[in-house]
Formats: sequence, structure tokens, C-alpha cells
Amino acid sequence: MSHSDEPEAASKVKSAIAEVPLHVADGFMGEDFAADLCSFAAANEAEFKRAVVTRPNVARELDLATRRSFTFEGDLGELGERFMERVHGAGLFEKLAMEPVENPHHEFLLSAHRDGDFFTPHTDITVSDNRSFLGYDRLVTLTYYAHVPGARFAGGELVMHGLFGRGEPRVIEPANDRLVAFPSFAPHEVRKVAQPGAPFAEARFALTCWIGR
Repeated sequence: MSHSDEPEAASKVKSAIAEVPLHVADGFMGEDFAADLCSFAAANEAEFKRAVVTRPNVARELDLATRRSFTFEGDLGELGERFMERVHGAGLFEKLAMEPVENPHHEFLLSAHRDGDFFTPHTDITVSDNRSFLGYDRLVTLTYYAHVPGARFAGGELVMHGLFGRGEPRVIEPANDRLVAFPSFAPHEVRKVAQPGAPFAEARFALTCWIGR
């Protein structure tokens, strides 16, 4: 039976179930933190490498048709400590109507999206044998955006998709000092960035933090 053949009430219920929780917080860390994060990224430009993807039975693979960006996987130092201190007091599990986790595990990834970069629809969880690649189960994805004033990029919106291919996509602009929180099982993508001729320091930076157990 196609979607158009379903009774209207049943279709509305399924669409409501398909819409995943989402929390957007502007001014989450403050402009000083956003500026510090951009400065840190620029100072560590040489440490950013092409982003990889995880596939069934493959822990890390370069696939530029699926994901194009640069990522930093090193130590964030006091920036990471400041971020987690803020996260712990923000009640994000409750805002997503999820059960809080005692002594949660967290993992950071700092990304830079430049001209032509994108990430096709995906989720942040691993299943079956791939769970061993991470060593923990991701529950919540936090994405924090930062860029320098006047950064010359366009695009790079986060698009949240409904489950089972249902519901209307929700588009979130990567505004400076904005946090987006959602369950890690939620399908999402990053739209292509346009940044011709601009330096690395003007990239669309995003600090992703996965919370799990």
C-alpha cells in the first residue's frame, strides 16, 4: 500500500512517530568560546585530515562521494573541558525526552567544511559487528557550530530527516554559537558548502560530541 492509499489519520500518526526529538540552543557557549574554538582550529590546520566513514565490517574508509570534510581527532584540551562542563548542566537528555545516563562516555570530533564539502544522509550509530569499532553505544549527538565573523561560506545546513522516510525534513542553519542536539539514531545530512577562494580560517567549523554508554 502506498502512502497515498493510507487513511489520513493513520498517515498522520505514522508521520508523528517518524519525527525525532530535536533541541536547538542559540548562544550555548558564548561568543568567546566560539572564537577560541575557531582560533584553535586555525592553529591546528595541519592536523585536520580528510574525514572517513564507517561501513559494514570496515572501521574507517575514505569515501568522497559520501562525505567530504576535514576532521581533527586530537585533544581539545581545556576547550573540551569547558564544553562538557556546560553540557552536564544543560539537561539535554531531558530536553530530548530521553532517560539520562549515569557516568556517560563522550567522544569529540572537530570538523571543518570548506568549498564543496558535504555529508550525505546517515545516522551516527553502529550496529551488529560494527559496534566493536567504537567500544560504546552512541545515544545523543551534539553539534556545536562556530565560525569567525564575516566568514565567507554559504550552505552547510544540517538537515534532519524523519524515520522510515516519513515526515518533512527540518533544516537548521549552522549559526555561530548554536548547539543542535538529537538522538544519534536520527537520520541527518550536511548540505554542500560553498566557500570559493576563502582561507581555512573561514571554514564552517562544527564540534561534534557524542554522548553514550
